Amino acid sequence: MDDEDADAFVRSFVKQLRKQVRLYLPNNPLFFDEQGLSPGELLDQLGPELCRSASMVIFFLPLHFDVDHPWCALEYQAMLRLEQERLDMLDAALRNQGLIFPVVFRGEDFLPPELARRIYANFDHIVSESDFEVPDALGVIRKLADGIFARFTELSRAGIFPGGECDTYALPGLDDIKAWLDEVYALRTYPTPGH
Repeated sequence: MDDEDADAFVRSFVKQLRKQVRLYLPNNPLFFDEQGLSPGELLDQLGPELCRSASMVIFFLPLHFDVDHPWCALEYQAMLRLEQERLDMLDAALRNQGLIFPVVFRGEDFLPPELARRIYANFDHIVSESDFEVPDALGVIRKLADGIFARFTELSRAGIFPGGECDTYALPGLDDIKAWLDEVYALRTYPTPGH
């Protein structure tokens, strides 16, 4: 992220989530793309990291799926493909358990319809980094960690995770997601001032 304030919120959230997930998975690596990509870095590193992940947490802000900065959209679309492939290999009773966990920091009204249909954590009420340490926020973060652990366990038991081809797993190309990204961008409705 390029915004220092938004960065501080994400770091505070990740700190609490990491604590909770580590209680379940102390010996497993956790990948949090807290810093984002810098100009000149290759997108190639993200594909293998996503493939090695049992789930993905999306830190959603209104410009998450930005046409001018499509990296988050590329990551999301890659995980969406992995999710579909992996869920198709699970027993039917487990197929409605998504692997993508949206966390809304601001802009619930800007969620694309496909994300709005998922159960998501809403932290729109958070106004300072320390708010992630209050009991209601910690309870939501704990439930999120529970879900991450459950998905990890289900995929591991089924022999689906970790996958063998992760070193060469690539994000989709921008041309592959451009129509979707344009559609999501066009669906944005901006609130009228004063409403």
